[in-house]
Amino acid sequence: MMKIVIIEDQPWLDYSSLALYMKCPRAYYWRIIKGITSALGKAPLINGEAYHTAIATFHKSRMAEKPFEESIILATDKLYPIMSKITEEDPKRNISVAIDTITYYLHFWRDEPYVTTDAEIGFAIDLDGFIFIGKIDRRAIHEAFGKVIFETKTSSIVGKKWDLRTNPNLQVTSYVAADYILTGVMPWGGVLDVIPLHADTSKLKSTHKPFRLLAPRGLQDIDDWVDSTTRWWKKIEMDRNDGVFPQNTESCHPLTSFSCDYSTLCSMHPHPYRDGEIELPGDYIVERWMPYEELLKKEKEEK
Repeated sequence: MMKIVIIEDQPWLDYSSLALYMKCPRAYYWRIIKGITSALGKAPLINGEAYHTAIATFHKSRMAEKPFEESIILATDKLYPIMSKITEEDPKRNISVAIDTITYYLHFWRDEPYVTTDAEIGFAIDLDGFIFIGKIDRRAIHEAFGKVIFETKTSSIVGKKWDLRTNPNLQVTSYVAADYILTGVMPWGGVLDVIPLHADTSKLKSTHKPFRLLAPRGLQDIDDWVDSTTRWWKKIEMDRNDGVFPQNTESCHPLTSFSCDYSTLCSMHPHPYRDGEIELPGDYIVERWMPYEELLKKEKEEK
């Protein structure tokens, strides 16, 4: 397995920051360059962290050959300390809904045709002048397909509206490519594993059942991803060197339940590069987004 040495403060990109830039370069500027984020509305991020941690715990427990029901208990136990970080009221994102949803999800896929080989695999791969960072949720083996890469998403969007999301398969391609570059073994492809959320958990068995989207990939997809990601990085570097990250005004208008976290900041600072010190309203905080720090910590622990 190829491993690179991570150097603090080296140029980096991950799927989330790339998706943010693709949506609006100005939003990328606020979040990645200035480190500014909303102090409100953290429930979706915390909820996602809780679900991912619980599911990884379940799969690691099953890999250790612990019983199914015991593994569910271990998984749900992981939810409490993380979900307790949610301070706002959110009918779809609270401990009660999380326990019911996770339990139903794990039972729903109990007889799935996939055997987990690893979970929560942090990685950094060296591309053209920068590292691409991420965490693969799960590797598994399918008796017909062979190795597959899982990417799990929680979502309050179901049905046809899912197609309106920002190319969720891009993340699947990213992690399939990363796995191939790391291991030298080409996966069959990816599985986008979606867990719908609803305040009324009775809908889990009707309109909000878990579902999966299969995404087969080939070597050409890997080459295309590397080329595309490198091109996007060069665009980001051009904006950084020019000192101007343009605003995509189309994303300023909420559509299909999506909205921008930075509309207030953009209104206050239409030309932030010339405004000198940025005045932050009370609902914003400075909080660095540095995903490589977790990998640095792991490297130090392994030494």
